[in-house]
Amino acid sequence: MSKLQKRFIIGFNFALLAVFLDISMLIFLRTVDSQGVFQTSERKWLTFFMWLLCYAFIWICQGLIYLGFLYFKKLKNGKEIN
Repeated sequence: MSKLQKRFIIGFNFALLAVFLDISMLIFLRTVDSQGVFQTSERKWLTFFMWLLCYAFIWICQGLIYLGFLYFKKLKNGKEIN
């Protein structure tokens, strides 16, 4: 993996983290959602856990794609895969 690819992955992860923290802060600071419904503490935590699941899903997909690239790189180079 080249330096440019590593920098892209690190930058992408920092950007995802910044978006995650920004939306998480928005979830806990707002008192009314976009439809005018008051947000109770229970609804805020439920929304946060749904957002956390979305973030974890993106993170896991990124990891699986990376492992897939490593797998196909080994196949291309003719190395034995255990």
